Amino acid sequence: YFVTLGPIFKKAGSDPENAKILQLNRKVGAVVHTTGKIWKGPTGGFWVELDVSKGDSGAGEKPGYVMIDASGFGTPGPCLQKAYVEDGTPMILKALRPDALKAWDGSSNDKEFLAFPKTTGAEIRIVLGMLYGVKAESVTVKDGDGSPLEPAMALGERFKHGDAVTFEVAGGKAMKLLVMS
Repeated sequence: YFVTLGPIFKKAGSDPENAKILQLNRKVGAVVHTTGKIWKGPTGGFWVELDVSKGDSGAGEKPGYVMIDASGFGTPGPCLQKAYVEDGTPMILKALRPDALKAWDGSSNDKEFLAFPKTTGAEIRIVLGMLYGVKAESVTVKDGDGSPLEPAMALGERFKHGDAVTFEVAGGKAMKLLVMS
């Protein structure tokens, strides 16, 4: 699995039903090694067992489970994304935050996100919407020359690992009204 947001949630030990939940922070794009064994928690969250057979799993050297979807933990989407060989090498891109927006975690920071060469413009609109709390339909992704990225276009045709991604959000900025007497 690849880390998608930074925070990940771990239940330490071999029995996920009775384990305390710990929050860990990892770099976006970091690999978390798992056995593939999935456990569905009592509130519907999906957890995957860590593979510690070769040492550090990416979420520590001790056994445990990490939450995939992080529902109910204050994140805007999944904390982990399954790694498939056919997806190719992941790219970490940096979303350059428009001035009027705050990120999902309340910060005013630009955000890194995980994408693959075949990820489309439409899929990135969803990711940017999630990261900044706006509707995906209102997001226009710009390519390197500032023109809109077509929804069906693959990112690998316009971006490479480490590139900055600019975007706009339709709907304008908040207005400040002045009452005149």
